[in-house]
Amino acid sequence: MNLLIDLLATQLHQVALSPELRARLTPEVLLKLYKLAKRHDLAHVLGKALMENGVEIPEELAAEFKKADMLAVYRCAQQKQTLEELGACLNGAKIPHIPLKGAVLRAFYPLKTMRTSCDVDVLVQKADLERACAALAAAGYQVEEKMYHDVTLISPTKVHLELHFSLREDREAIDALLDRAWDFAVQEDGFRYALTKQFFVFQFFAHLSYHFLNGGPGLRSLMDIWVMERKMGVTYLDAKDLLNEGGILQFAEAMTALTHTCFDGAPEDAYSKPLLDYILVGGSYGTAQGKIAIKKTEKGGTIGYVFRRLFLPYKTMKRVYPVLERAPVLLPFCWAHRWFLKLFTGRGRQAAKEIKTARGITGAQMEELQTLRTYLGL
Repeated sequence: MNLLIDLLATQLHQVALSPELRARLTPEVLLKLYKLAKRHDLAHVLGKALMENGVEIPEELAAEFKKADMLAVYRCAQQKQTLEELGACLNGAKIPHIPLKGAVLRAFYPLKTMRTSCDVDVLVQKADLERACAALAAAGYQVEEKMYHDVTLISPTKVHLELHFSLREDREAIDALLDRAWDFAVQEDGFRYALTKQFFVFQFFAHLSYHFLNGGPGLRSLMDIWVMERKMGVTYLDAKDLLNEGGILQFAEAMTALTHTCFDGAPEDAYSKPLLDYILVGGSYGTAQGKIAIKKTEKGGTIGYVFRRLFLPYKTMKRVYPVLERAPVLLPFCWAHRWFLKLFTGRGRQAAKEIKTARGITGAQMEELQTLRTYLGL
């Protein structure tokens, strides 16, 4: 289906490269593969597939693959140590906590270093947030920005931590279920808890749908689905009721089908290629163009998109201006303050760039994206 995916599949299945794959790996192709894999934070996985099979790689490119592998090993070790220290700190403070996402999935990959991430994600209860931040600050963590569902901290070894007090994704049906995360928590060790497999799968696809609607979910998400099924022993069907209630069962089914096409040789359907193309273009965290294109399909074109950007809805604005919780009547003044910041603090150029990007997205692109969204139930 795609050469990079075929190579990643050999690492998931732990099999040797076929002669057919080898024959396609010219120096020019290898360079293109490296650039694409790097965008998805998978250069280290691609490098292992090539080097373990004795593929001849140009010297400079081989050095880049080795660098990516060493960085992945370092990041994995740093994050493992941070998670252990974090757990000890929160246990000592008697604060219940739940490791999330990559911190859990990593253990089920053929090699833990295959599953990289940019930070460590942990959930605490909202009532414990201040105590958790204080305990971590006393342990040498630097408390950074508070967002609408997490607080960013930096460990003494410079590892980024997202301390979640909510798993909300800004979609009503999903958020109503995500708010119940602690109802699905099982005690493991001391004050460390784990999500049940059912809820873990639901939260995974809920977060994945957020990334899809914000520019693309990345190839790593498909690998995660494969690992959940083959190594963790859980599929979207185990969370069918929750996914259906949250309105993302169709999305989970489609992404799982694409995973089987990519990594298990299942037949393609009419949506496989456009869906995979959208994922490939987005990279690990999506693109601004992808996000804007999605928003344009929601708002009916450039004018609707611009209007929405100028007049952000109340529920979005109150994250930036908490005073709106107590005084919603101040919303127009907060809009005006936001416009002032954009015009006079250098953000105006970024806004103008967004509008230019929005205008450059064609009707055909919007139609294709809308077709994908309909197929995915989003």
